[in-house]
Amino acid sequence: MSLEISAENASPRMLKAMSTLISIKKELQRTNTVSLADLVAFGGAEALETVGSPRVTVQVGRFDSKSTNPNPKILPWINEPASQVKSIFFDSSLDSQQLVLLLGSLGEIQRVVDETLFTAATAQSSEEDDDDDEQQKIFVPTTFGARDAIFGAKMGKADFGSKFLTSVLKNKVDDPSLKKIAACLLADGDLKSYVQKYASNEAAFLKDVPSAYLKLTLLGESYTTRNS
Repeated sequence: MSLEISAENASPRMLKAMSTLISIKKELQRTNTVSLADLVAFGGAEALETVGSPRVTVQVGRFDSKSTNPNPKILPWINEPASQVKSIFFDSSLDSQQLVLLLGSLGEIQRVVDETLFTAATAQSSEEDDDDDEQQKIFVPTTFGARDAIFGAKMGKADFGSKFLTSVLKNKVDDPSLKKIAACLLADGDLKSYVQKYASNEAAFLKDVPSAYLKLTLLGESYTTRNS
């Protein structure tokens, strides 16, 4: 992974995320060797788990690229038709099923974030309660105890599942940032069939998401033999 972001993908959110990752990388490198590529892969896995997805154990050991990709792929669901989205994913060795799982996961993360922010904005509390809440937000990680004590509490209801895909089928996606993803998933019969499968079988969605994400994090991997 290169430290630079192509102009096409330089959205405010992407730039903020990259800035955060670079800051984390600098802190970790004081005592450890860590690549930005590993942090991106780990950050995505943590984002999934924070909203309630099953844990994804990310393999580390990636090397950062020394130069920018001369042919970067633009985030495909922004303006491209479904056929072009599939082509971009297929060129990266990802199939229709994995495309639906990954875009469905992205929609679920945004859904949980939106609902959490809405709940926080509409909550009625006194100034004392607000002060108490601020104190409760202080998090000191530990290597012992329950999962929340080690990694921090999950976001909102942490009800990650196939709710976004269900809303896609019902044409009830209101978030502007997700509407184009929803349109893409419904514009192709092959993709829609997987949307229908996972919208009606949340257990299967939860089971298959980790493997699809791991496949994404291993794109471009290469190995050498002892004699190479």
